[in-house]
Amino acid sequence: MYKLLPVGGTSVLEWSPDEDWIIGGAGDTLRLWDAEDGSLINTNEFIEGVFSVAWSPDSSSFAIYLTDLIDANSIQIWSVDAYRMEHELSYDISHFEYINNTMSWSHSGDRFAAISGEGHLYVWDAETFELLDEYDGYRPERLNN
Repeated sequence: MYKLLPVGGTSVLEWSPDEDWIIGGAGDTLRLWDAEDGSLINTNEFIEGVFSVAWSPDSSSFAIYLTDLIDANSIQIWSVDAYRMEHELSYDISHFEYINNTMSWSHSGDRFAAISGEGHLYVWDAETFELLDEYDGYRPERLNN
């Protein structure tokens, strides 16, 4: 039996789909653990805060949503094996005026999506990370009506 020590205000924590890895973020720090023995594999510190993480269906990659809560937001796609950033997703930053940390891979793993706080849904090809579509979706103000 192993014990994971508290990470001090961990705000996000996710198991990989194959249950081999655990990824967690607190403030501006991201940590990756081996889920079998609890060993800390790697730690990264960012200028922005880690707001959300999402695993690819095959557990080979994970996405992190970073924000400084004012105007800098980015989504980075990281390789687990190499433990390095492979892609930084581009989108119109003005659409992320409101913080929203929702992102996900399709079940087949061929597409990746993220939604902005202003209601724009972005869909990327999950191999090339080319932006495929942008949809005008929900609006936060509609949720309270």
